[in-house]
Order: sequence, then C-alpha cells, then structure tokens
Amino acid sequence: MAYEEPVPAEHGEVNEAYDHFQVVDTPPEYETVETQDEIKAVLRLGSLAKVDSMLSSRKGTLHDEGQQPMNILILQPKTTQQEFAAKYLEGQVAIVEQLKNITNIKIPLGFILHQGFRQPVLKLCGLLLSDHLKYDQVIYENARSKQLYKNLQTPQSGLQAMFNGIANGLAQLHQVGALAYGLNTQSVFVHEENGRLIAKLSSFSEASLVRQRDRLDFEMGERDVRRLAPETIDSLEHNCKSDVWVMAILFWEAISGHQPYKSYTDDIDVQAAIMDGSKQNKPTKCTPQMYDVMMRCWTLNPENRPCASQVARELLATRNI
Repeated sequence: MAYEEPVPAEHGEVNEAYDHFQVVDTPPEYETVETQDEIKAVLRLGSLAKVDSMLSSRKGTLHDEGQQPMNILILQPKTTQQEFAAKYLEGQVAIVEQLKNITNIKIPLGFILHQGFRQPVLKLCGLLLSDHLKYDQVIYENARSKQLYKNLQTPQSGLQAMFNGIANGLAQLHQVGALAYGLNTQSVFVHEENGRLIAKLSSFSEASLVRQRDRLDFEMGERDVRRLAPETIDSLEHNCKSDVWVMAILFWEAISGHQPYKSYTDDIDVQAAIMDGSKQNKPTKCTPQMYDVMMRCWTLNPENRPCASQVARELLATRNI
C-alpha cells in the first residue's frame, strides 16, 4: 500500500475531482496465454452466452498445475461489430493495468490473446447484483446465497455498503480516464469479505471506446434509454457526470425493486420524460437523505451533479438509505 498523487487525465479524457490522499493498491500482474493450443490445455470451456449486443461470455474451468480447478468467465466479441468489440475488450484490459485503486473493480485473473487482442478472464465468484436483490428476502434460506452471506449482519446494511462501493468504483475508473458502460444490476458483482458486501464493477473501457459504443448502440437501435443520462440520449455526450446519473438510476432500481420509469411502456415516452426533466418518485423504503443524493445526481445540467467520489463520501456519512 502506498500514497500517490493522482495523475491528471490527458486532454480529451475524463476529468474528475479526486482525493489527493487516497490509499491506492498495486495492480496485479497479468500473464497471457499466447496460443489457442495453450488455452485448450488449461481451460475447459462451455457454450457462449449473450452479454449484450456486442459481447458474449463463455464459462469454463481453469486447470493450473498444483492448483485447485477454478471456475472462470471469458469475455469475447460477438460477430456483430467484431473488430470494434475486440478493441473495446482490449481497452478494458488496458484500463485495468492503469488503475491505482482496485477495491471496487472486477479485476481479471489475466487474459487470453486472440488475433492480437486481449480478452479478459474473470474468476467466477460472488453473485451479480441482480441475483443479490432477488435473494434479499430469503437471504438465509437460499442455498446458493448462504455461503456469500454467512457473516453478514443485515441485508440493508449490505445494500448501503454496495452503493458506496459502486460510487467508489466509478471514481476509480474516472481517475484513469475510463467510463462505465451499461451500468446496471447485471454488470455489478457482489462479493462477501469479512462480513461485508463489496460491489465490483465489471463493464467499462477507455472513454473514447465507451462513447463509440454509445454511438453504435444508437445506430443499431440497441439503446437502453431508461438507463442513460439526458445528454447521452440527446447528443451522445458521455462523461463522468453521465455515469453519476446512471448510478443514481441503479440505486433507485435496487431500493424500489422496479424497472426505472415503470409507468411508461414505450421508450419514446421514457426519452421524452427524461428530456423534460421528469424524475423518479421516492421509493417507500428510501430515506429522505438518500433520495436527496439521487435527486442531485439527476440534475439536468451535468456540471451541477456531484462527482462519483463526492457521492461515495456522502453515502459513507449517511446512517441509512
């Protein structure tokens, strides 16, 4: 562990206000499996599953000599926009190698090299946030979640810790010029460590590549407008404050248990409501303090929204959500 001054983002990259006395972790070393033959020797792979419009995942087992077999997940480009998707995953690995703090980022074990591009290999452990929310009410009865939550005191305190972790994760990404993509309950992993729930973000890349994904989603009609900031909907602008808007949508969804803008069935109506300044109502189980944080994240002018690190500090100081 060491104290380091954060390096300012270069021109055209994401900029954020940072804590100059932040404790940082040393990123892990990465090793490449250089050929397909070597991959087959150490990995037993299953079938492909869709992640989104451009990426697929393949579960498998890593067999390393002298080690217990490990369940893993490989992210791979789909045939749609394959060249760009490969560059996007390469950008994700490059960002991981620059991270100064990795507490709330899903860090790959390493990567495989395919056609000159690196594909992340993740250890398959913990739950997705979507699964955690499903199991919240039967937390001690569900066999799959018993191990994850064996030391946890209360589900509500766990949710607050996860929200803080999500905000911290965004701040960690913004510090090195990265942006989140598709921030939702399917892209956040939940780990239990020493009785605490730790949220880890898994969907991100270099800022320019994330913006290019936004444009391609728009051109292919693949946009999830319920989870986009108004400036992204209107002009495909995506910056760190856009991530903050989407983060607050995720908070609202986790607390309420409902799809964002649930009263609208048509995405065109959702888009119009967002651009007109319509906000989500306060969930019944949400405290006024937490709702105030979300409302400030939904300010139409991005410059007036708090940065991710500020949200993390406020959540840390909030007694409950």
